[in-house]
Amino acid sequence: MVNLNIFQVATAHAALKAKLTKGGIVQLYEYGLAPEKPTLPYVVWQQVDGDAYINIDSVSSADRLIVEFNVYSNTGADVKLIVNMLREALELRGYPDDIGGFEMQPNGVFKYTLDFSFHVTL
Repeated sequence: MVNLNIFQVATAHAALKAKLTKGGIVQLYEYGLAPEKPTLPYVVWQQVDGDAYINIDSVSSADRLIVEFNVYSNTGADVKLIVNMLREALELRGYPDDIGGFEMQPNGVFKYTLDFSFHVTL
């Protein structure tokens, strides 16, 4: 599997980068690397699936990666705004695979989950 630089792809969208920047830190974290209590809003991502394209007569020329994004904020409207900006950024390199959904967690934080597929040429 090849890794796609999610941070670079997402932060190329200036409005998204500005929205997620708090104290000079862009709050877009790979799963397991976020601080214990990040400031809202923030986004966490992780690769959840993927496979190599199989060629009979040569090595794989590309991989398909499925990446899950979880967007967190203190209002539903803010989560939806960030999701729309995230989609604008990511659709330049991939496409939505699963528009998971929107929920309010027991702690009052709003969360939206979506998956994207990326086809990465090796």
